Amino acid sequence: MSEESGSTRLDQLEAQMSADLRRSKAYIDGELKRLVDLLNQVDPIERNRLWDSEVIILLAERQNWTCPGWKTPCGVVIDLNSRDRHVDHYIPVKLGGANETSNLQILCKSCNLKKGAKADIDEVITYLQGRLRNL
Repeated sequence: MSEESGSTRLDQLEAQMSADLRRSKAYIDGELKRLVDLLNQVDPIERNRLWDSEVIILLAERQNWTCPGWKTPCGVVIDLNSRDRHVDHYIPVKLGGANETSNLQILCKSCNLKKGAKADIDEVITYLQGRLRNL
């Protein structure tokens, strides 16, 4: 086998693997969406827009009054009088996250905007399994 044909075959295999991964991700995303939709029909979660000061203080104390950041530590001090603090769901509502304090954290505005509605898929699955067990 020539080096050129081996390289071509490797490129074909890489392209096939990439296509397979995209199809797998699309399938998992679709199944996750169906699971979250079903779970929300059985146990609906309303998105909370205003949080009690007691909840915010509890979260801030749990985090030692600093923003834990998104993927990397941030360390911005949480100021209760600032609009730059956001109550965030570890597992976003969009992915089936609820409003219990164990699923909440306070992020600075910058970190919350970076995070958006993202979460680690393994953490989402573990969380949803817990929600299903508690129904």
